[in-house]
Amino acid sequence: MPEYTFFENLSTTEDIFKHLLICDESFKPPLSETIELGQYAQKLFEHATRLEFWTDNDLVALSAFYLKKELKSAFITNFSVIPLYTGTGLAQKLMNYTLEYLSNADITTIELEVKKINKRATGFYFKNNFEKKTEGNQSLLLRKTLL
Repeated sequence: MPEYTFFENLSTTEDIFKHLLICDESFKPPLSETIELGQYAQKLFEHATRLEFWTDNDLVALSAFYLKKELKSAFITNFSVIPLYTGTGLAQKLMNYTLEYLSNADITTIELEVKKINKRATGFYFKNNFEKKTEGNQSLLLRKTLL
């Protein structure tokens, strides 16, 4: 198993863009069908807190979220692992780091949106005790309360 190095906010816009391109097809539907990846990478770089796992010079896992400290809440806008590392436990390791980081930041509520057709992702979030807050035609808004 490769060695991972954890960083907070190390990535550049280019690193994020490259990561999103590699992960594009892992999203259901592909992320590029719903958002312009270059603009999204720039937005994540400028506004999101990013927790990252790297191997050598490659960003292999990314958790990006927006903090609303006054509300003690966070919104996970991106959670992705490149396909080469799917099934290695890296996603769970990244989720554990994310939950620990948010808990230490005095965040009590986490939300995220996931497409219903992305069964792998919805199963992962339910396994991590996220609960359905609302359901739209194509998406679920999930919530997790931290103690």
